[in-house]
Amino acid sequence: MRAFTLFITLLCLCSSLQSKAQTTEKRARIRYLFSLMKIDSLQLKQMEAATATARKSAAAIFGQGGQMPDSTLIKRQEEMMQKVMVKARENGLKLINEDMVEIYDQQFSDADIDAFCVFYQTPAGRKMIDRQSVITKEILDRSVTKYQPSIMKLITDYIQETRREFDERSKN
Repeated sequence: MRAFTLFITLLCLCSSLQSKAQTTEKRARIRYLFSLMKIDSLQLKQMEAATATARKSAAAIFGQGGQMPDSTLIKRQEEMMQKVMVKARENGLKLINEDMVEIYDQQFSDADIDAFCVFYQTPAGRKMIDRQSVITKEILDRSVTKYQPSIMKLITDYIQETRREFDERSKN
């Protein structure tokens, strides 16, 4: 009976080690896929574009009512943006190297990952990757020019209404 128990234990251990090795190998293929897709550089470009948009939005919000922020406030805003960018880069790399790998591992089979790798090595796949930053920039630009103004108007109206209410309360 002891020999049988030992055999079953060894069988379970070997099976778990093989499963771990397959998972590690699959995750290495997923990371390779991400390198083919240039996910890290695309994410950095998207962050830079989003930061530029955020800076424009912040300047528009702080510039409401004809009040220009003083140099101290501008410096503080810039320092804050730098801190946010550093943290966003750190988090972005963790997202790619840990979370996205885990998600792809759960959602796609080995065959799927291999098929994606094959696709991204084709001319069409490389073209898709090469154009992705241009497409993303165009989407962001359109979002800012076509849709953000209505959001900015809502924010501006809210700020002005809040100022009026505050002024009325402070008069009483």
